[in-house]
Amino acid sequence: MNIQAEGKTVAQISQYLKLSSTHYFVIVCAALGFFVDSLDLYIVSYAMPYMVTEWKIDAVTNGVLASASIWGALIGSLLWGPISDKIGRKWSLSLSILGFSLLTGAIYLTTNTTQFMVIRFLSGIFLGGTIPVAGVFASEIAPFAVRGKLTSVLGVFYPVGLLGASLVSLFIAPAFGWRAMFIVGALPVILAVVAVKLPESPLWLAARGRREEAVAVLKRLGAGEEDLARLIFEKAREAQEKKRQKVPAALLFGPKYGKRFAFTASFYFFTNLAYFGFAMWLPSLLNTVYKIPKTETFKLTLVVACVAILGRAYSAWAVEKFGRKAVAYVGYGIAGAASLILIFVHNVTLLVAIIIIMPFFYEQGAGLTVSWVPEFYPPEIRATANSWSNSAGKISSAFAPILFGFIISTGAVFGIYLVMAGCFWLLCLLSKTIGIETKGKTLEEIEAA
Repeated sequence: MNIQAEGKTVAQISQYLKLSSTHYFVIVCAALGFFVDSLDLYIVSYAMPYMVTEWKIDAVTNGVLASASIWGALIGSLLWGPISDKIGRKWSLSLSILGFSLLTGAIYLTTNTTQFMVIRFLSGIFLGGTIPVAGVFASEIAPFAVRGKLTSVLGVFYPVGLLGASLVSLFIAPAFGWRAMFIVGALPVILAVVAVKLPESPLWLAARGRREEAVAVLKRLGAGEEDLARLIFEKAREAQEKKRQKVPAALLFGPKYGKRFAFTASFYFFTNLAYFGFAMWLPSLLNTVYKIPKTETFKLTLVVACVAILGRAYSAWAVEKFGRKAVAYVGYGIAGAASLILIFVHNVTLLVAIIIIMPFFYEQGAGLTVSWVPEFYPPEIRATANSWSNSAGKISSAFAPILFGFIISTGAVFGIYLVMAGCFWLLCLLSKTIGIETKGKTLEEIEAA
């Protein structure tokens, strides 16, 4: 579709562009941001069985250590959204990856649980910015017709990080010890350097009034000269100046975005409560509760990671074909039913089979935190809204390993499956009642909904 320049904003032009190599460069770097974030998080869960043996820690302490970086990420998610809205998407993505990579490598030098917990907490502050910023960046760059598909691709790389962590646990830990796993976790520093070469989001540049830079990025994304007439900015200038004068935090709790923020924050909270509680405990659950040897446990989680990738990949295809709400209903609805079935299964083989299959469904819903949530907000507050919604998820992510550890310590393992089922089905209800279907809509149409 050819968009004439007169009367068109930067957002209207960018959303109708054809995909270019620059689009793919941004998407690939954002996707790798998801991968390294996930790799960093899950390496801890795979190191835990070794740490339990070396430091002789109980289940609750295990949960506290596993969640240390997530508590830091809670603070980070509150900070990096406003930082990104202030300094831009590119530099926020690069700096957040750089910070957690260096601190993850420092884990190699730890000798006790206190040192481990402090460093993981600090790394989490940087970790808390990577996924929200990467998600917003991709959402602003992608043309609207493929926005859901491209942003969902980012989510596919999250379980790829789980797969990477399982491979590291299989090949690095037995040969070089569990601390060497965190050296691998420091390698994303390379991505932090590459990210400096990314173009800035043209929507963010336009919202900040940086006209020449926005035009340069649009050219890099493939916009023609006829699309870049001066009137793009002349018409939008007054509205942009007015928006920049507003306080982002106040907008999120006001009448226009309050209901949306309640939904996106709740969506993150209950997704992460079930998701991270189960994922962070899975290796230890299989090893300590179901008495499966460590090597076999890591092989099983390798299979789980592969199934999870398939679930996210299906979600990336389904969001544009069936819509965001339909993906939530099917993914979380079936995952909730599977969670309840686990309560009544006592045969370990059958139980493991269900545990392996279930991620295909809950990963479909979890992928919506990437493709759906950022679409609810305009560019001047998108990073803040996405990061603060993510911070609600960080609260539940940090609490979940401790909660699940307490439940396991009581011997009532069925309790974790009840929690998961409740979260999954509540997410279906939230999607039905206050979720906004965004399939096939431009960001302007969604904002006006």
